This record gives sequence, structure tokens and C-alpha cells, in this order.
Amino acid sequence: MGVYTWLAVIAIVATIFVGFYKRFAYVQVLIMGMLAIFLLTFLNLAMGNGQYIEDLGFRPVYLLDWQNPGSFITHMFVHASFAHIIGNILFLFIIGVQLEYRVGKYRTAFFFYISGFGAMMTEALILGLDKTALMVGASGAIAGLIGAMLWLYPRDKIPMFIGPLLLPNVPVVLGAGVFLATQLVLDIAQSNGGVSGGVAYGAHLGGFVVGMAAAALLPKPAPKAEELQDYSVLEPLATTKMLKDDLERIKSETEPAVRKVWLEHFVKNVQCPQCGGKMELKGGKIKSDCGYEAKLK
Repeated sequence: MGVYTWLAVIAIVATIFVGFYKRFAYVQVLIMGMLAIFLLTFLNLAMGNGQYIEDLGFRPVYLLDWQNPGSFITHMFVHASFAHIIGNILFLFIIGVQLEYRVGKYRTAFFFYISGFGAMMTEALILGLDKTALMVGASGAIAGLIGAMLWLYPRDKIPMFIGPLLLPNVPVVLGAGVFLATQLVLDIAQSNGGVSGGVAYGAHLGGFVVGMAAAALLPKPAPKAEELQDYSVLEPLATTKMLKDDLERIKSETEPAVRKVWLEHFVKNVQCPQCGGKMELKGGKIKSDCGYEAKLK
């Protein structure tokens, strides 16, 4: 292996483990690692050396002769083009951040890697274990995150691509359904010779199923404290249509940062029912100078 390959391997190992430090979000570390590795890929290809991708990518035949077992993991971090990595990190950010917030970094990492391995095995079996087709990319692992999200939180609303549009509040079941239907159609079309370009749609489906199965087998994580808060205690304060609309947004919002913004906006505009004065949000309580407070349970 060349110098660039060794640098990539070091970057991959660092990415896998650095994300577990408390101060980092695992998905963000994954994205930074993939971008760093793509930069190495770009520099290597610019020098006219394609061996880099050969060393890190996976081929089905490796399962027969046990060549390059490290590629079972490294292939998830290597991308063949700018469009390939941009598409993957975009979906990884949209889905991964939402899932990590709900289940934590350890489960998110587990879903990512087990789904990536499952996607690899699925595509290898579809192609045939004697084939030498090169497989790279994190698409199957990301599909597994979608599968896990569908099993655990089908009714939650998250940002999601529906076709070419990025919609801010799409039910997980709808987004996952569109993804699954698209992959099935494309996989059938590819098997009939209607689609080309080397996209492993079978791997996407395999990763999706493995991610869902892994989520089903693990106990569902306990909800975070902010998810247990009862915002119905704010109803007596919602005395205008605007405040009632704000309260509905607070109750339905699944993104914590956005929910907090709406809550702050709500509190800024309410009046104390006891003295008619302004109120402040302090921790889990909304307080007035007169002593009145509403506690988020």
C-alpha cells in the first residue's frame, strides 16, 4: 500500500474512535472523516494513481479468498466522485443527526457499521462471490440509518428529501416509504438493463433491511428528559391565536433546537395571568416577577 492509502487507513481508524469522545457528535465526525478521505482520493487520482481506491474498496471475491479484510470497513469511507460523496454526506447529515439525537452515538455507530456490512454482503450475493466488481461508498450504511429510524420513530417528523425537494417536516414513514419504493424500482430496472452507472441499489435495500432489523432487536432507548416534558401546561397562557399557533408548533416539533426557539418566542409574547406582566423562561419553568410560574413536567 502507498503513502496515501496508509494515511486514509489512519484517518478511517481515527474517525471510528474519535466520534465516541463525549465532546463530539458521531455523525459530524463521520462526515469530516469522509471529506478528509475524499480529499486524499482526489489528490491521489490527480497524481494518476488509482491504486488507492483499489486498496480500500471491496470486491465480492474477497469473501472467497479472504483478501483485504480491512476493506469490509474501509469501503464505506471511500467515494468515487464529488457527486457521490456530496449526496451521501447530505443524507447522512439529515438522517444521522436526527437518529443520533434520539438513540445516542453508540447505537448510531452500531446501526451505521452493521448496515454497511449488511449492504456489502447483500450486493456481493447478488453479484456472485466470484465477481471482482469494486464496491465503495456509505450509501448502504446510510440506508440502514433510515431503516432504524423507520422502526423506532415512524411517526416523527424530520427533514427529508421527497424527490428533488427537501421538506422540513416529513413523517419518517413517508420518507422511508419513498426511499424504499425508489430503490425497489431502480433495482428492478437495473436488473433488466434499464439503469446503468454502477449504483448498487441492492446494497441500499440490504442496508435498509439490516438497519431496521438491528433496531428491532435492540431495546428501544429511553426518551430524553426534554421529550418527556408536558407542554399542555402552557395552554392557559395561550390566550391569542398567535400564541395558540406557537404552542402547536412547540408540541409538534421534533428538532430540539427548533422547539427551543419556538418556546422562547412563545414566552416572549405571553402575559402573566396573575399580574399581566412579562414572563421569563428559566430552566424548565416559566416565571413572572409576581411569583406565578408554569413548570414543564
